[in-house]
Amino acid sequence: MKANTKLNFEFSWAQGAYWASNGLVFNFAAVFLQHKGYSNYELGIILALGNVAAFVLQPLAAGYIDRRNKKPLLPCSALIILISILLAVAAVFIPGACTALSAVYILMLGTSILLQPLTNAMSTYINTWGYDIKFARARGIGSLCFALCMALLGMLTQRVGADTVPFVYIILLALLMGVVLLMMRQDKTMRLVPPKVFDNPEKAASSIGVFIRENKRFCVYLLGVALLFFSHSLLGNFMIEFLKPIGGDSGDMGNIFCIMALSELPAMLLFDRLLRRVRCSTLLKFSAVMFAVKQAAAWFAPSVPMMYAAMCIQALSFAIFIPASVRYVEEVIKKRDSVKGQAFTTSMITLGSIFASYLGGYMLDNISVQNTLMVGTIAAVLGALTVLPGVEKTKLNK
Repeated sequence: MKANTKLNFEFSWAQGAYWASNGLVFNFAAVFLQHKGYSNYELGIILALGNVAAFVLQPLAAGYIDRRNKKPLLPCSALIILISILLAVAAVFIPGACTALSAVYILMLGTSILLQPLTNAMSTYINTWGYDIKFARARGIGSLCFALCMALLGMLTQRVGADTVPFVYIILLALLMGVVLLMMRQDKTMRLVPPKVFDNPEKAASSIGVFIRENKRFCVYLLGVALLFFSHSLLGNFMIEFLKPIGGDSGDMGNIFCIMALSELPAMLLFDRLLRRVRCSTLLKFSAVMFAVKQAAAWFAPSVPMMYAAMCIQALSFAIFIPASVRYVEEVIKKRDSVKGQAFTTSMITLGSIFASYLGGYMLDNISVQNTLMVGTIAAVLGALTVLPGVEKTKLNK
């Protein structure tokens, strides 16, 4: 495939805007909603319901896009972004905790998660134009933008207030909409010819039931992913609560998220080179084990500096897992079901977050912070033990 600097820049722009917005709406949910008068338990329910909405919609949206040769990918993404912007505008004008604000924030969370597999699938879609998209590098830019956003928002919420959260979210979504509209304009000029596999009705995208039957081992792997991201989401969604007992505040939380994102850059930017030396399946297994190590380190962290150090293990867990999981789907799932494969991975991440959100809020209100972190560590260990046998051995890319 031909290299195209402009398209790689645009896709990196999309990843940057998406991951910054996603980090904002999730990682600062506690700061924003507690400012509005919500308890940890109510916060957990809102986070859980937002994930439930996305969990239901992701496979349906992916199936629709796959069945139509991925042509609706960009228009669907633009529509979801527009809905998200309108929801954020509504959040600005709702003064305090109420049913309306709860519903708006649940939908904000759901639409943000729904965008993740669609944004990731844009790289595969652009590849059908005949151009090579460097996903791992673009995802690294996403982490960099996430880091900058977390640091900036940490300062803003401390100095200006938590009401800045929806305003920054609107700006980031507008940037994402801009790049999607650019891609839609280019899509018309490319005169996309779908791969021949879609021309044969017998090889059209499979139903969800058929997909599960054809990819049983992949489904075992997905179960492990759900457990790993239970622990990951527990830390991300309630970081402020884990920091308070050891002397941290929202500024420290923003700094920690910034450091975590910056630590992801080396692995993501060098991922393509790493794949030439190590199998994708091996990288996935290694990252799963490191999720458990990171969670255990957070559990035993006695101070804010030690929590900073624990979160740097993000470089060996999440940073490797994200590009490896996208590449793994490309290698083990049939092309006709590529968007569905990405959506199922994201759905399991979402499922883990559902339980982390609900149980995390409940545990923090009813048991100690240390016991909550212990439960997260147990989930991460079980997740790693499930992923290890669930990942199929892949070929070495040379």
